Amino acid sequence: MFGNMGNIMPDAREPEYVNWDVSILKDFPFSERVRLQFRAEFINFFNHTVFRRPNTSFGNNNFGNITAAESARIGQLGLKLYF
Repeated sequence: MFGNMGNIMPDAREPEYVNWDVSILKDFPFSERVRLQFRAEFINFFNHTVFRRPNTSFGNNNFGNITAAESARIGQLGLKLYF
């Protein structure tokens, strides 16, 4: 181990993780037993940049640098028929 930092994983500084997942649902009843559900789901709704962990490979040119980010906003729509 280099220096006096201890184990790199719990002590290393990382970027703040901000993530909002949102779901919107609407049911459309057709009868007492049959209904259709529409849903819209969004991951990372406000589209904040979420950086990955810094590079921890000692001796690498990118040591301590953040070189990647998570994916941007993802949205999906769905229909579900209950009967």
